[in-house]
Amino acid sequence: MAEELSSRSEELKKWITQIVSEIGPRWAGSPAEARAAERIRKEFGKTCDEAEIDAFSAYPRFPENSPHIILGFYILALVLYPTSRWLAFGIFAFGGAWHLLDNIFMLKFLDPIISVKRTVTNVIGKIHPSEETKKILILSAHHDSPNCYRIWDDDFKGKKYLRLMLITEVIVYSFLFFTLAGSIAGSFFEIYVYNGITYVDILWIPFAFAAIYILWYCKLFTPYAPGSGANDNLAAVAALIGVGRSLARKRPRYTQIWLVSFGAEERGFKGSLHFAKKYKKLLKEALIVNLDLVGAGRKSVIHTHEKFYGAKLSPEAVDFALKAAKRAGIDAIPYVAPAGGSDAAALCYHGLKATTIFNHAEDKWPPMWHNDTDRPENIDPGALENMIRLLEETVRESEDQSG
Repeated sequence: MAEELSSRSEELKKWITQIVSEIGPRWAGSPAEARAAERIRKEFGKTCDEAEIDAFSAYPRFPENSPHIILGFYILALVLYPTSRWLAFGIFAFGGAWHLLDNIFMLKFLDPIISVKRTVTNVIGKIHPSEETKKILILSAHHDSPNCYRIWDDDFKGKKYLRLMLITEVIVYSFLFFTLAGSIAGSFFEIYVYNGITYVDILWIPFAFAAIYILWYCKLFTPYAPGSGANDNLAAVAALIGVGRSLARKRPRYTQIWLVSFGAEERGFKGSLHFAKKYKKLLKEALIVNLDLVGAGRKSVIHTHEKFYGAKLSPEAVDFALKAAKRAGIDAIPYVAPAGGSDAAALCYHGLKATTIFNHAEDKWPPMWHNDTDRPENIDPGALENMIRLLEETVRESEDQSG
């Protein structure tokens, strides 16, 4: 039995290697993403009663990361401030409002301006129960691939990255307060030091130097190479394929299983946002267990919050995933993610019950995250096997709750 389980995870590792070598990077909305989606649909079709591609039009974000956009607002406000304080404040306040609406409320209103319209592909497979459907369980991942960034290399990952992010946030919020205070001081109090320059205006000088730091920070978020996306996130898709094969041999009795692979996760959660909007009425009582970066590392964490997106994930889904992990004999803990995020944030925003499972390495950081170590040869079949077993137990847990 152990040899059989080892064999299936080794086979799935070979599948990951084939996708990477034959298709390459799968940027959101690209033909490569569509080819990968078709390969996944074929795999789902071998074990699911239904398997389809849900293609739709969207604006996958370019640039991929928000620091570049915030930098643009910062520089523009900095340049305008000496001649028009209120205009500078208004522009930077607009940038802050964009960041809030984009990340917390998932309103991607700038994307049509800074992005190109493309076709994004989700893949959905359904396994029907042998008897009446009492529950729907969704197991999900994403198949688009990321870029590689210096900010997630070994030199910066972990606590150093979090410190840099905190410093940047302090500068940005302080600059917003500075532009407001300077506008008020210049308009109402007229506390001038020299020739129309107020005491507050003097702070423009350190903020101008701070722009150099923000430029450097954004350089860390500038891609230096395309990522293969082996661990991020073909390993998770492979786990879905693995559990699908298992369920084909023993169909659930009361639970309808959806295997879902999202497109365009890396560029603004386009696939999961589309899915949530399309199915939120049908799936309002369903539980969603999403997987990300699970092909290495043996410490599983189940997200309760994703702070960058202000997202509180479903307590019901978290509790469900923890029970399944315990049944599988996997050491998993609830976890508040201090940085980054997942499709679960987008799903929960639209009222669905979702959480995401990540694996962490010994340094308490996701292995191979957005750097050039994310290669098929670094996938750990043991970690992959653990995740398949955990997904199998989610089905058994759902069946027990249904019976």
